[in-house]
Amino acid sequence: MTQSDRDLLEELGAEAAEGESELFAAEEEFASEDLVESMDGEEAQDLLEELEGEEGFEEPTEAADEFAVEDHVIRAVGQALAAEGEDEFMGRLARGVAQAFRRAAPVVGKIARAAAPVLSAIPHPAAQIAAQVANLASQLRAEAETLGVAPVATVRRAAEVAAELAAREPRAMPVVAGLVARQLLQNRGVALSPAQRLAAVRRVMAAARSVSRAVGPEGVRALPKIAESVNRTAAAKGTPVAAKPAVLLRTAQRVAQRPDLAARLARPEPRALRLVRGIGGVDGQRKLRFAGPVEITIRAL
Repeated sequence: MTQSDRDLLEELGAEAAEGESELFAAEEEFASEDLVESMDGEEAQDLLEELEGEEGFEEPTEAADEFAVEDHVIRAVGQALAAEGEDEFMGRLARGVAQAFRRAAPVVGKIARAAAPVLSAIPHPAAQIAAQVANLASQLRAEAETLGVAPVATVRRAAEVAAELAAREPRAMPVVAGLVARQLLQNRGVALSPAQRLAAVRRVMAAARSVSRAVGPEGVRALPKIAESVNRTAAAKGTPVAAKPAVLLRTAQRVAQRPDLAARLARPEPRALRLVRGIGGVDGQRKLRFAGPVEITIRAL
Protein backbone atom coordinates (compact mmCIF):
# COMPACT_ATOMS: atom_id res chain seq x y z
CA MET A 1 0.00 0.00 0.00
CA THR A 2 1.49 3.32 -1.08
CA GLN A 3 1.68 6.35 1.19
CA SER A 4 -0.94 8.17 -0.92
CA ASP A 5 -3.34 5.22 -0.56
CA ARG A 6 -2.63 5.11 3.16
CA ASP A 7 -3.37 8.82 3.50
CA LEU A 8 -6.58 8.52 1.49
CA LEU A 9 -7.71 5.52 3.49
CA GLU A 10 -7.14 7.33 6.78
CA GLU A 11 -9.04 10.34 5.43
CA LEU A 12 -12.00 8.09 4.63
CA GLY A 13 -11.67 6.45 8.05
CA ALA A 14 -11.63 9.80 9.81
CA GLU A 15 -14.85 10.76 8.03
CA ALA A 16 -16.40 7.44 9.02
CA ALA A 17 -15.44 7.95 12.67
CA GLU A 18 -17.31 11.24 13.03
CA GLY A 19 -20.33 11.23 15.31
CA GLU A 20 -20.11 8.88 18.28
CA SER A 21 -23.89 9.05 18.76
CA GLU A 22 -24.34 7.54 15.32
CA LEU A 23 -21.92 4.75 16.18
CA PHE A 24 -23.74 3.81 19.35
CA ALA A 25 -27.08 4.05 17.56
CA ALA A 26 -25.73 1.30 15.34
CA GLU A 27 -25.13 -0.84 18.42
CA GLU A 28 -28.76 -0.33 19.42
CA GLU A 29 -29.91 -1.35 15.95
CA PHE A 30 -27.94 -4.58 16.28
CA ALA A 31 -29.76 -5.45 19.49
CA SER A 32 -32.94 -5.93 17.47
CA GLU A 33 -31.33 -8.16 14.80
CA ASP A 34 -31.61 -11.42 16.73
CA LEU A 35 -35.34 -11.10 17.40
CA VAL A 36 -35.98 -14.80 17.81
CA GLU A 37 -33.03 -15.20 20.20
CA SER A 38 -34.42 -12.50 22.49
CA MET A 39 -37.74 -14.34 22.90
CA ASP A 40 -38.54 -17.09 25.30
CA GLY A 41 -39.08 -20.59 23.89
CA GLU A 42 -42.84 -20.36 23.49
CA GLU A 43 -42.73 -16.95 21.78
CA ALA A 44 -40.00 -18.08 19.39
CA GLN A 45 -41.92 -21.23 18.47
CA ASP A 46 -45.09 -19.22 17.79
CA LEU A 47 -43.16 -16.84 15.51
CA LEU A 48 -41.51 -19.68 13.60
CA GLU A 49 -44.85 -21.45 13.10
CA GLU A 50 -46.35 -18.20 11.85
CA LEU A 51 -43.52 -17.74 9.36
CA GLU A 52 -43.81 -21.34 8.17
CA GLY A 53 -47.51 -20.82 7.56
CA GLU A 54 -46.95 -17.80 5.34
CA GLU A 55 -47.34 -18.18 1.59
CA GLY A 56 -44.01 -18.54 -0.15
CA PHE A 57 -42.25 -20.33 2.71
CA GLU A 58 -39.82 -22.85 1.23
CA GLU A 59 -37.87 -25.77 2.56
CA PRO A 60 -34.19 -25.04 3.28
CA THR A 61 -32.01 -25.10 0.16
CA GLU A 62 -28.32 -25.81 -0.28
CA ALA A 63 -27.70 -22.06 -0.07
CA ALA A 64 -29.68 -21.92 3.17
CA ASP A 65 -27.60 -24.81 4.53
CA GLU A 66 -24.39 -22.93 3.72
CA PHE A 67 -25.78 -19.83 5.42
CA ALA A 68 -26.49 -21.91 8.54
CA VAL A 69 -22.90 -23.20 8.57
CA GLU A 70 -21.61 -19.64 8.13
CA ASP A 71 -23.72 -18.46 11.06
CA HIS A 72 -22.33 -21.18 13.34
CA VAL A 73 -18.76 -20.18 12.38
CA ILE A 74 -19.46 -16.45 12.89
CA ARG A 75 -20.76 -17.11 16.39
CA ALA A 76 -17.74 -19.27 17.20
CA VAL A 77 -15.19 -16.67 16.11
CA GLY A 78 -17.18 -14.02 17.97
CA GLN A 79 -16.76 -16.00 21.18
CA ALA A 80 -13.02 -16.32 20.53
CA LEU A 81 -12.70 -12.53 20.73
CA ALA A 82 -13.07 -12.80 24.52
CA ALA A 83 -9.52 -14.23 24.76
CA GLU A 84 -7.06 -12.05 26.67
CA GLY A 85 -3.88 -13.06 24.80
CA GLU A 86 -3.12 -13.69 21.14
CA ASP A 87 -2.08 -17.32 21.66
CA GLU A 88 -5.29 -17.94 23.57
CA PHE A 89 -7.27 -16.27 20.79
CA MET A 90 -5.69 -18.44 18.09
CA GLY A 91 -6.45 -21.56 20.12
CA ARG A 92 -10.04 -20.49 20.77
CA LEU A 93 -10.50 -19.66 17.10
CA ALA A 94 -9.39 -23.12 15.96
CA ARG A 95 -11.40 -24.97 18.62
CA GLY A 96 -14.43 -22.76 18.06
CA VAL A 97 -14.54 -23.40 14.33
CA ALA A 98 -14.24 -27.15 14.89
CA GLN A 99 -17.08 -27.02 17.43
CA ALA A 100 -19.14 -24.91 15.02
CA PHE A 101 -19.09 -27.72 12.48
CA ARG A 102 -20.10 -30.24 15.11
CA ARG A 103 -23.02 -28.00 16.10
CA ALA A 104 -23.97 -27.75 12.45
CA ALA A 105 -24.12 -31.56 12.16
CA PRO A 106 -27.83 -31.62 11.20
CA VAL A 107 -26.92 -29.34 8.29
CA VAL A 108 -23.58 -30.68 7.15
CA GLY A 109 -24.07 -34.17 8.61
CA LYS A 110 -21.39 -36.19 6.85
CA ILE A 111 -18.77 -33.44 7.12
CA ALA A 112 -19.14 -32.88 10.87
CA ARG A 113 -19.57 -36.51 11.90
CA ALA A 114 -16.85 -37.96 9.69
CA ALA A 115 -14.25 -35.32 10.52
CA ALA A 116 -14.80 -35.50 14.30
CA PRO A 117 -12.71 -32.91 16.17
CA VAL A 118 -9.84 -32.78 13.64
CA LEU A 119 -10.20 -29.29 12.20
CA SER A 120 -7.87 -29.78 9.23
CA ALA A 121 -9.81 -32.89 8.19
CA ILE A 122 -13.12 -31.05 7.74
CA PRO A 123 -13.53 -30.56 3.97
CA HIS A 124 -14.82 -27.01 4.19
CA PRO A 125 -12.71 -23.93 3.41
CA ALA A 126 -13.50 -22.18 6.70
CA ALA A 127 -12.27 -25.16 8.71
CA GLN A 128 -9.19 -25.73 6.59
CA ILE A 129 -8.10 -22.08 6.66
CA ALA A 130 -8.66 -21.90 10.43
CA ALA A 131 -6.43 -24.96 10.78
CA GLN A 132 -3.74 -23.48 8.54
CA VAL A 133 -3.73 -20.21 10.46
CA ALA A 134 -3.53 -22.06 13.78
CA ASN A 135 -0.55 -24.05 12.49
CA LEU A 136 1.15 -20.85 11.40
CA ALA A 137 0.62 -19.09 14.73
CA SER A 138 4.00 -19.92 16.24
CA GLN A 139 5.83 -18.94 13.04
CA LEU A 140 3.95 -15.64 12.86
CA ARG A 141 4.69 -14.94 16.51
CA ALA A 142 8.39 -15.65 16.01
CA GLU A 143 8.53 -13.30 13.03
CA ALA A 144 6.82 -10.55 15.03
CA GLU A 145 9.30 -10.99 17.88
CA THR A 146 12.22 -10.89 15.46
CA LEU A 147 10.94 -7.65 13.99
CA GLY A 148 10.32 -6.24 17.47
CA VAL A 149 6.66 -5.44 16.81
CA ALA A 150 3.65 -5.76 19.11
CA PRO A 151 1.84 -9.11 19.50
CA VAL A 152 -1.14 -7.71 17.58
CA ALA A 153 1.08 -7.86 14.49
CA THR A 154 0.75 -11.64 14.72
CA VAL A 155 -2.99 -11.33 14.26
CA ARG A 156 -2.63 -8.94 11.36
CA ARG A 157 -0.26 -11.31 9.57
CA ALA A 158 -2.65 -14.18 10.23
CA ALA A 159 -5.51 -12.07 8.84
CA GLU A 160 -3.48 -11.37 5.69
CA VAL A 161 -2.83 -15.07 5.15
CA ALA A 162 -6.46 -15.98 5.76
CA ALA A 163 -7.58 -13.19 3.42
CA GLU A 164 -5.26 -14.43 0.68
CA LEU A 165 -6.76 -17.91 0.99
CA ALA A 166 -10.32 -16.60 1.26
CA ALA A 167 -9.84 -14.55 -1.92
CA ARG A 168 -9.80 -17.94 -3.64
CA GLU A 169 -12.50 -19.52 -1.45
CA PRO A 170 -15.04 -16.92 -0.21
CA ARG A 171 -16.78 -19.46 2.06
CA ALA A 172 -13.87 -18.98 4.46
CA MET A 173 -14.67 -15.29 4.92
CA PRO A 174 -15.97 -15.73 8.53
CA VAL A 175 -12.47 -16.78 9.63
CA VAL A 176 -11.01 -13.63 8.08
CA ALA A 177 -13.74 -11.58 9.77
CA GLY A 178 -12.81 -13.04 13.15
CA LEU A 179 -9.11 -12.28 12.68
CA VAL A 180 -9.78 -8.73 11.46
CA ALA A 181 -12.20 -8.15 14.35
CA ARG A 182 -9.42 -9.26 16.71
CA GLN A 183 -7.02 -6.91 14.91
CA LEU A 184 -9.45 -4.08 15.70
CA LEU A 185 -10.41 -5.01 19.26
CA GLN A 186 -7.07 -6.55 20.27
CA ASN A 187 -7.34 -7.81 23.86
CA ARG A 188 -10.13 -5.37 24.70
CA GLY A 189 -12.79 -7.78 23.46
CA VAL A 190 -12.86 -9.41 26.88
CA ALA A 191 -14.50 -6.25 28.26
CA LEU A 192 -17.27 -6.28 25.66
CA SER A 193 -20.56 -8.15 25.90
CA PRO A 194 -21.14 -11.29 23.79
CA ALA A 195 -23.58 -9.28 21.66
CA GLN A 196 -20.93 -6.62 20.98
CA ARG A 197 -18.35 -9.24 20.01
CA LEU A 198 -20.82 -10.92 17.67
CA ALA A 199 -21.73 -7.51 16.23
CA ALA A 200 -18.04 -6.87 15.56
CA VAL A 201 -17.66 -10.02 13.46
CA ARG A 202 -20.87 -9.36 11.57
CA ARG A 203 -19.81 -5.83 10.74
CA VAL A 204 -16.46 -7.02 9.45
CA MET A 205 -18.33 -9.59 7.35
CA ALA A 206 -20.50 -6.79 5.95
CA ALA A 207 -17.36 -4.76 5.21
CA ALA A 208 -15.84 -7.69 3.33
CA ARG A 209 -18.97 -8.13 1.24
CA SER A 210 -19.08 -4.42 0.47
CA VAL A 211 -15.53 -4.32 -0.94
CA SER A 212 -15.99 -7.69 -2.68
CA ARG A 213 -19.05 -6.41 -4.51
CA ALA A 214 -16.87 -3.60 -5.89
CA VAL A 215 -13.83 -5.60 -7.04
CA GLY A 216 -14.65 -9.30 -6.68
CA PRO A 217 -13.68 -11.96 -4.10
CA GLU A 218 -10.15 -10.58 -3.82
CA GLY A 219 -11.63 -7.56 -2.07
CA VAL A 220 -11.31 -9.47 1.21
CA ARG A 221 -7.55 -8.77 1.04
CA ALA A 222 -8.29 -5.10 1.74
CA LEU A 223 -9.72 -5.75 5.22
CA PRO A 224 -6.47 -6.05 7.25
CA LYS A 225 -5.24 -2.82 5.62
CA ILE A 226 -8.48 -1.00 6.38
CA ALA A 227 -8.38 -2.31 9.96
CA GLU A 228 -4.81 -1.05 10.41
CA SER A 229 -5.90 2.39 9.22
CA VAL A 230 -8.96 2.38 11.51
CA ASN A 231 -6.74 1.53 14.47
CA ARG A 232 -4.46 4.48 13.76
CA THR A 233 -7.37 6.87 13.28
CA ALA A 234 -9.16 5.57 16.38
CA ALA A 235 -6.03 6.09 18.49
CA ALA A 236 -5.78 9.69 17.28
CA LYS A 237 -9.48 10.49 17.76
CA GLY A 238 -10.11 8.48 20.92
CA THR A 239 -12.77 6.31 19.27
CA PRO A 240 -14.23 3.76 21.73
CA VAL A 241 -13.10 0.19 21.09
CA ALA A 242 -16.68 -1.08 20.68
CA ALA A 243 -17.26 1.48 17.92
CA LYS A 244 -14.27 0.52 15.75
CA PRO A 245 -16.03 -2.30 13.80
CA ALA A 246 -18.74 0.18 12.78
CA VAL A 247 -16.04 2.63 11.66
CA LEU A 248 -14.39 -0.14 9.64
CA LEU A 249 -17.71 -0.97 7.96
CA ARG A 250 -18.37 2.61 6.96
CA THR A 251 -14.79 3.04 5.77
CA ALA A 252 -15.10 -0.12 3.66
CA GLN A 253 -18.33 1.20 2.17
CA ARG A 254 -16.55 4.42 1.21
CA VAL A 255 -13.67 2.41 -0.27
CA ALA A 256 -16.15 0.36 -2.29
CA GLN A 257 -17.44 3.56 -3.85
CA ARG A 258 -13.94 4.09 -5.27
CA PRO A 259 -13.20 0.89 -7.24
CA ASP A 260 -9.73 2.11 -8.19
CA LEU A 261 -8.73 2.44 -4.54
CA ALA A 262 -10.50 -0.82 -3.64
CA ALA A 263 -8.59 -2.65 -6.37
CA ARG A 264 -5.25 -1.32 -5.13
CA LEU A 265 -6.03 -2.30 -1.54
CA ALA A 266 -7.06 -5.76 -2.77
CA ARG A 267 -3.65 -6.53 -4.24
CA PRO A 268 -1.88 -9.51 -2.62
CA GLU A 269 0.56 -8.87 0.21
CA PRO A 270 3.99 -10.35 -0.65
CA ARG A 271 4.45 -11.77 2.87
CA ALA A 272 1.01 -13.39 2.75
CA LEU A 273 1.77 -14.93 -0.65
CA ARG A 274 5.04 -16.31 0.71
CA LEU A 275 3.31 -17.98 3.63
CA VAL A 276 0.46 -19.30 1.49
CA ARG A 277 2.91 -20.90 -0.92
CA GLY A 278 4.50 -22.63 2.04
CA ILE A 279 1.29 -24.15 3.36
CA GLY A 280 -0.50 -24.88 0.10
CA GLY A 281 -4.04 -23.99 -0.87
CA VAL A 282 -7.50 -25.04 0.20
CA ASP A 283 -8.88 -28.46 -0.66
CA GLY A 284 -12.54 -27.42 -0.77
CA GLN A 285 -12.48 -27.39 -4.57
CA ARG A 286 -10.18 -29.01 -7.10
CA LYS A 287 -10.22 -28.83 -10.90
CA LEU A 288 -9.18 -31.67 -13.19
CA ARG A 289 -8.58 -30.97 -16.88
CA PHE A 290 -9.08 -33.53 -19.61
CA ALA A 291 -8.36 -33.50 -23.32
CA GLY A 292 -11.14 -31.75 -25.15
CA PRO A 293 -13.48 -28.92 -24.20
CA VAL A 294 -14.47 -30.48 -20.86
CA GLU A 295 -13.85 -29.30 -17.32
CA ILE A 296 -15.14 -31.17 -14.27
CA THR A 297 -15.31 -29.48 -10.89
CA ILE A 298 -15.32 -31.68 -7.77
CA ARG A 299 -16.59 -30.15 -4.54
CA ALA A 300 -16.45 -31.63 -1.04
CA LEU A 301 -19.90 -32.58 0.21
